[in-house]
Amino acid sequence: EGMRKWYKCFDCGQDFHGAVDLALGWASWKTYLGRPQTDRNRFVSIGILGVALRMQPEEAIPVLEASMALNQRFWPDDKENMLIDQTNLSPPASTILGGTTRRARFMPKSWLCMAPSTLTPS
Repeated sequence: EGMRKWYKCFDCGQDFHGAVDLALGWASWKTYLGRPQTDRNRFVSIGILGVALRMQPEEAIPVLEASMALNQRFWPDDKENMLIDQTNLSPPASTILGGTTRRARFMPKSWLCMAPSTLTPS
């Protein structure tokens, strides 16, 4: 099932969480790290790692920012993955209410206004 094996259980269909999610995130990244930057599996694996690190924001943010940078550089027309990257970098509501937010350094303001209708085929 392609990249799904790194974040979803084949038996029950649930997403992995906790230590298993983190271990598989790192394993995914290490598996595809040697491929060219333009390889889609390498791109997806850095996103899987970034999401797995979500409980450790200091480590997750640079990984997710790298994922966004790759997407912007090699697949600038891939609006769906740009929105996914933006969502992954968005702080949870509890963080916003606590007053500790950090915005990605290179998130274009135009993405903040991007509506789901931009994802429909022309």
